[in-house]
Formats: sequence, C-alpha cells, structure tokens
Amino acid sequence: MTTVFQRPLHKRLRFESKLLERCELTPTVSQFSFFVPENFVFTAGQYVTISFSAAGKVQARSYSICSSPSQKSRISCCIKKVEAGMVTPALFNFPLGMSFRIVGPMGFFVLPKQMAEHNLVFIATGTGISPIKSQIETLLLKDFKNKLTLLTGARYIREILYKERFLALSEARQAAKKPPFVYESIVSRPENPEYSGEQGRVLRLLEKHYSSNEKSLFFICGLKAMVDDIRNLLRKLGTAEQNIFFEKYDA
Repeated sequence: MTTVFQRPLHKRLRFESKLLERCELTPTVSQFSFFVPENFVFTAGQYVTISFSAAGKVQARSYSICSSPSQKSRISCCIKKVEAGMVTPALFNFPLGMSFRIVGPMGFFVLPKQMAEHNLVFIATGTGISPIKSQIETLLLKDFKNKLTLLTGARYIREILYKERFLALSEARQAAKKPPFVYESIVSRPENPEYSGEQGRVLRLLEKHYSSNEKSLFFICGLKAMVDDIRNLLRKLGTAEQNIFFEKYDA
C-alpha cells in the first residue's frame, strides 16, 4: 500500500486475535471480523497486518479496516479470495475461533483536518472500498456538515460491494434533511441484458459528478492503474494536487 500521508497516528500494538465472524459479500469477497483488545485504537482509513500459518509457513498480509472506529472489541476487513494464491484460500477455510497474530494500526490514508471546509468525493474499485467505507461511516456518525459523494466501480454486478449499505445511508441522510450523501456504482461488464445502470469505468462516473464550482477533496483507493487514471483525470479537470488523497493496493 502507498499513501500520501507521513505522520504517526496511534500506538502500534501486537496481539493475539481470533476470527469472530465471516460474512460472504460476493462469490469471491467476504468480510472477516477479528477480536481486538480494549486499548486498540485506529483512525478510519488505516490497516492491520494479519499473520497466520498457511502453505507450511507463517504468512503475513495487510488488510484495510472496513469497520468504523466506533465499533468496540472487533475490527472487520473486506478480503478478496485469490483462487491461485497461497494465502487467501486457506484464510477462507479457517473455522471461527481460529487464532491470528495482528499488528496495527498502520497507514496514513486518513481524513485531513481541513476536510470540514470542503465537500468530499470518494472513489473506489473492488476491495478498495474498505478504508473508504470506514471513513464514510465515521463521517456520517459525526454528522458531517457538507456533501459526500461515493463513486464505486466493479467488473460485474455481483461484485459491487456494500451497495445496500450505502443506499440505506444515503436514504437516511436524505430523510434527515442533511447535506446529501450521493452514492453511485458502475460496472464494466454487466452481463445482464436488462441492466439499466451505469456501464463503463469509474472515470465515467467522476466526469459525470465532477463540478468545478464545488470546493472538494478527493479520496481514491484501489489498484495502481485505476488510482493513476483518476489522479490524471482530476489534474486535467483542474483539481490541485494537494486536494487529492490516495492509496494503492498493488504498488
């Protein structure tokens, strides 16, 4: 993972954990919930490194936290199963109660102090939604006073993550007559001929929702190619570099 922030946030802990829950989100992605001690504190957008035995040796992988910091005694991570991988196939087969070693929190892909002066736009593809989900839930819990926009992209309809959750949050915000939380997803290969939603890459959604009249900060998370494409488009549209924050999952 790479990010644009370089400052300490919270004390990094090392502790024994257990798998508390596993919830299938799509055919290839599940949400895993792990025990954390009372003194574990993180900021929305951070990640942990999880160690466990697989393929005959101890493996360690870093995963962003998708749950809100307000949740106590557990954290959740959104993890994609890589069929040909050495680690995730084993992880998806571990029973509840399985022991893990966790180190964290780590990372600097967090909301800046100056955010209160801006509208916020979040852009994610795949499991890049994980830290952004944590950030958005935190902002809504704290009753953020400005407009929020979330644009997500997936290859297939079945791979859109947390759609129902974000739609519910958007409707609740509207019902409370608060500044809007706009949510929209796009798929590049809808497969279903009756699909009537947006089709293409997430850049298309950005072009649709971008407004030079709005004072916005942009947060991007996903694979390197997508992040770089979004950053280039934002610069082309006139967004200042200091208003673009990002994390790459494969860099």
